[in-house]
Amino acid sequence: MSFLLSGLPISYALLTSVFIVISLVGCDRVTRQDKVPPAAPVLLETGPEESFCESGIDAVPQDDWIRIEWTAGEEKDLAGYEIYRRAEDEAALSLIFTLPVGEVEETSPDTAFWHDKSVRILVRYFYQMRAFDSSGNRSDFSNTVDYKLLPKLIPIWPKGEIEEGAQEFQFWWGQNPEEVTSIIIRLLDSGDNPLWISKPMVPRGYGEKVVVEYNFDGRAALPVLPPGSYRWRVDSIGPERRSGSESRWTEFSVTRLSQKM
Repeated sequence: MSFLLSGLPISYALLTSVFIVISLVGCDRVTRQDKVPPAAPVLLETGPEESFCESGIDAVPQDDWIRIEWTAGEEKDLAGYEIYRRAEDEAALSLIFTLPVGEVEETSPDTAFWHDKSVRILVRYFYQMRAFDSSGNRSDFSNTVDYKLLPKLIPIWPKGEIEEGAQEFQFWWGQNPEEVTSIIIRLLDSGDNPLWISKPMVPRGYGEKVVVEYNFDGRAALPVLPPGSYRWRVDSIGPERRSGSESRWTEFSVTRLSQKM
């Protein structure tokens, strides 16, 4: 049997052969599609409480949020991440956010972070992640990390303009909630260099203003604070593993050098 194509006879066998070749080429393209999923993310545990470089799942000073941190994927076709969460009173994980790779924020070339802004205080949350690529392949689930936010402490003093940073310089904040078992003060200069990260200290009691003298533990970089701008916050640590809070940063400035050096 033959057909005419533009006035030329073409046999049925030739048409069949052409169709088979086209079909095989199409099948080959399908089989060559990417079927390899990206590597599973690795979620980072909470770092040491007294470390200057804070890392891993943690509270943040900006608000009552939980930060999760993970090793960033290296795949060229990485398209994003799926973030799963369950509260301690929930039975199963659920997908709470899909994060496109273009919206990922990095803490370093190798690590990235995301803030969970829909959490409740005094509730422990568990997290897992999956990575996905531009072909729709999804990785295995990551490891699990968890955290529980405590109420933020409220810095009272120092704040604003201070006459001098004497050796008797004191830090005050509002009463400690009952959930707090220890606290840490962090003091930075105007260049965000750490001047003092105090050792963890046990609160004196509940329902009262807390006052702590600067450099009570001898850990400060300077015996007194020279004129300049500073900021500080107070972190709380709870009795349970991975539980705490970070107060908002409070700024102050010292206007003249202390005469009590």
